[in-house]
Amino acid sequence: MKAASRALTRPQGGWIQAIRLAFGMSVSDLARRVGSNPSTILRIEDNEVAGTVNLETLARMAQSLDCDLVYALVPKTTVEGTIKRRALAVASAKFKRTQQTMALENQALDATLLRRLVENEAEVLARSRKLWKEKLPDD
Repeated sequence: MKAASRALTRPQGGWIQAIRLAFGMSVSDLARRVGSNPSTILRIEDNEVAGTVNLETLARMAQSLDCDLVYALVPKTTVEGTIKRRALAVASAKFKRTQQTMALENQALDATLLRRLVENEAEVLARSRKLWKEKLPDD
């Protein structure tokens, strides 16, 4: 799915316009098929480019253009990779706070021990329901 999503980059003028033009269809032609007016079609095309068009409108346009609307969320990595990265980030943030406090008292943990503690905590977090409850700075 990831490879397909990379291959399907939205055309500069949007999918509606690209398909309409590929079919040799004018704005007026599409408006007639949709049961609308040309200015509405132009607004919809502009909204698609701006990223503000809604799925219901896209579905209506797809149907009028004899197309299927495909909607998908594609993880940037594997599901397991996302969980592991998040678990390590949450665990690291947790131990960073503890490490800073301990360092003030000259009791900082050895780097190897700290890394093992973070990895162990990340494994626990990855299996728990707490993983997404912690707020991280980049959330």
